[in-house]
Amino acid sequence: MAVVFVGAGLAMSNTIGRPLLEGVASRRWKRMRGQIRGTSARPGEPVYVPDFAGRDEVANRTTPLLRYEYTVNGRCFVGTRVNTVGLASNRAARRAAARYPEGKEVEVWYDPRDPSRAVLEPGITGPSVAWGVLSAIVLAIAVTALVNSL
Repeated sequence: MAVVFVGAGLAMSNTIGRPLLEGVASRRWKRMRGQIRGTSARPGEPVYVPDFAGRDEVANRTTPLLRYEYTVNGRCFVGTRVNTVGLASNRAARRAAARYPEGKEVEVWYDPRDPSRAVLEPGITGPSVAWGVLSAIVLAIAVTALVNSL
């Protein structure tokens, strides 16, 4: 049974840990002016979201479909992420879509090592911290149970 909890804790830690680390790192990314090129909120629709390693994964969460353009060293990039973790509810997606109407000038935070990685809101959010703490607790309990069962 402890092995199941260790697996669950590791899966949770991997799922939320990477975006949390990227969120912390995003506070040190460079800033550039950009412009919103398209906005729509489509609650509950599966969307493809780049994961931490740049691969696409399906995310069944509410996501405002934002497109923003920014230029780094003469090269134009198109970003789609509001933050590194995603938005937790339909209401949050609608609010984000309302904050970023088409044509609005925005500040884009981009990774200087990979300018294609960018967000409009750097850092981490309260819900993402809560999930990080929960996954750490599950993992700690699981490891403790596994060690005690040996």
